[in-house]
Amino acid sequence: MDDEALLKMRVQKALREARRAEGERDYREQQMQQQQQRLEALTNQREECVSGLKSAKQSGMSIVQIREYQLLMQHLSGVLEEQQSKMELSQQNFEQAEAEWQQKQEYLQRLQQQLQQLLEAKQEAFVGEDEETQDESAPRSRAGKRNKADPLTGIAGKRLKA
Repeated sequence: MDDEALLKMRVQKALREARRAEGERDYREQQMQQQQQRLEALTNQREECVSGLKSAKQSGMSIVQIREYQLLMQHLSGVLEEQQSKMELSQQNFEQAEAEWQQKQEYLQRLQQQLQQLLEAKQEAFVGEDEETQDESAPRSRAGKRNKADPLTGIAGKRLKA
């Protein structure tokens, strides 16, 4: 297998891996946003509960009702701590997926540059070879060009007879 074909295969594989990493990154970002929304909703609930507890003393609530507010606040505090942990973990997962995606993108770009350089070198060699081998006394086709294969596609140009 020649260098060009091997490099093209590596580019295709790197492209698939970069796309997979991008999908993973997008999924992790979505998870992080959902965890953030849950955290914000719980924080809002807790703030409402605090304001309700403050107004409960002024509105003449019973001690049992105030105690229920306090228990609810304790429960919300525990749930908030748990949600904060989930949010931090989700953020770490996103950052890791982001870094992996970035690495895959950089690797893909390096491979694409190598392939481009290889193709340009082949094209230059082809043009140089064509100029060296072309002689004024050599027979030429009707179009005045030699019938050579395109280095990018590997297909030789042929004239159809009319």
